[in-house]
This record gives sequence, structure tokens and C-alpha cells, in this order.
Amino acid sequence: MSDLMTGLATLLTMQNLLLLAGGVLIGMIVGVIPGVGPSAGLAILLPVTFGLDPTGAIVMLAAVYYGAMYGGTITSVLINTPGESATVASTFDGYPLAKQGRAGPALVMAAVASFVAGTIGALLMSFAAPATAAFARTFGPPEYFLIVMAGLLTVIVILRGNKLLGALSALIGFAIGTVGVDIGGGERRYTFGAVELINGVDFIPVAIGLFAVGEVLHTLWRGGHLERLDFFGVSARSRGFWPNRNDIRESVGPTLRGSFLGFGVGLTPGAGATVASLM
Repeated sequence: MSDLMTGLATLLTMQNLLLLAGGVLIGMIVGVIPGVGPSAGLAILLPVTFGLDPTGAIVMLAAVYYGAMYGGTITSVLINTPGESATVASTFDGYPLAKQGRAGPALVMAAVASFVAGTIGALLMSFAAPATAAFARTFGPPEYFLIVMAGLLTVIVILRGNKLLGALSALIGFAIGTVGVDIGGGERRYTFGAVELINGVDFIPVAIGLFAVGEVLHTLWRGGHLERLDFFGVSARSRGFWPNRNDIRESVGPTLRGSFLGFGVGLTPGAGATVASLM
């Protein structure tokens, strides 16, 4: 506990708070660009931290990462295009809310939920890190196989409608994921001589193709007329930018449930934010 309080005191210095605010702002700008994402944003902004002390550099890079994650949520809610793989789930409910003029509450509650989940995860990780490291070393091929199977079954279970179609979609995604160089043996799988496929199929271009191009095709299907959407309820005073009490009350349970679920999935080797957001 003393180490946690020492770290908090170090963070609350004026320099680190400025780096924190600037990093979040820059990260949000990077995150709203589909195809860039947090990892690319960190790689681009890494030289900026060379002149900072180690603590300040870590604070800024962490702020850029979290800001970019939230920036991906902004595009998911407003234009149905995830900026990062972990924000795909935000399109399921966020974009329909935006079409109803409730983009403001959706974005605010996404930010609040991210803050609460991040805080809970950081506190739990500070106590569970030693046990987690020992647990991760026990994972082998059988455990990784079960993780993959759990992910495929999750896709089938959460799909609304035809479960057979969900299973087929999961298998197609699984087949696409095998494209590239085999980690174990080094053989090229299904690259068909294309150098661009050696590293596999990146998730971000696939997501942009599924969501952004899908919106374009849907617009063309409507006759090429863009639908006029009042995302923030400007024309309806009863709909504000901020969530109302009912929104907050209904979000408490899912926020806490998602916080602990995300923490548990994050402890599992091989899983990450994308898997946690879709479970």
C-alpha cells in the first residue's frame, strides 16, 4: 500500500499532470484516426519522450495509450467505424444511440466506464501482480487451445439470430487468422506468394472494411442519400450531452461487471482488450 501511495504522490506533481493531460489529448487525436491505434501512436510519439525523465516518459506514454483507446470509441459511436480492435464492441450500442440523438451520453458513459475500470484494474493489479506472474508461467498449449475455443464459443453465444451463421463466421475469422508465418515452424501459410501477407491480416483494415465500407454500401443501397442525423440531440432540448440519472443508474452494474470481467480476462495469457470487450 505504501508503494501505491508513493506512486500516486509522484503522479500528482504539476509536471506529470501536464504530461498526463497533454498525452490524453494527443492520444485522442491519434485514436480517432482509423487504422492508427494506440500501438502506432506510441511508436510515433516515442521520440518525444527522449528528453523527459523516466517517470514523466511513462506517464505520457500511458496517457497517450489510454487517450487513443478512448479516441477509437469516439469514431465507433459517431461513424460506426472502430479506431482500434478493442472498440469494436462500442459500435453495437454506441452507434444506434448516436442515431437516436444520444451520442453525448454514450461518449460520456464510455469515458466514465473506462476510468472506473482502469482504476479498479490498476488497484487489483498492484496486489495481484506476483500471483499473476506465477499463474501465467503455468500456461501451455492445452490452456491456449481452451482460450481460443472459449473465444469462438463466445462469438456464437452473443450473436443474435442464426447461431449457425455465427459459427460459420467464427470459423472464417479463424481461417483468416492462420494467414502468415507459422510461429512454431516458420512456414508461410496461405500467403500465395504475396509479401504483404507474411505478417498476417491486420485486424484494423478488416474492421474498417466491415464497418466503414459497410456504411458506404448501406448508403448506396438507400439511393446514395446521406441520412441527416442529430447525433447530440441539438434539435431536442430534452436530450442533452450529459447522461441523466436513469442512464447513470443503469450503467453502474454493467460498469462494475465489465471492470472485473476485463481484469480477469486481462490476467489470462493470450487474451487482451479485444477478447474482453466481446465477452
